[in-house]
Amino acid sequence: MDELSRVRNWLEAGKQVGKSWSWVESGKTYWGSVGVQKWQGVYKIYVDKIEEARMSNLEDYDTDQIIETKCFEQIQHILTATCFINLVELIPQKGQKIFNPELD
Repeated sequence: MDELSRVRNWLEAGKQVGKSWSWVESGKTYWGSVGVQKWQGVYKIYVDKIEEARMSNLEDYDTDQIIETKCFEQIQHILTATCFINLVELIPQKGQKIFNPELD
């Protein structure tokens, strides 16, 4: 089974896959996270980005959004456009999830 099929199987089983990471952009450190979960027949994709210096105010995100699609094949396009993460980099989340799929 290839990596993309493995991620699709996780999603079809109702698991949330995701990743959190940091990077430097224009001399500033940023933190981001992405999560994907199939919820009530729709794939929900959560993306956030916040500058490390502003992390004490958790409402001061540069990006904080949920995007929905019914098409699995659209997920990679959305990830590329919003956070430059490859879908196969995402792994199942245990314990605390990246986002709550019940919320919009």
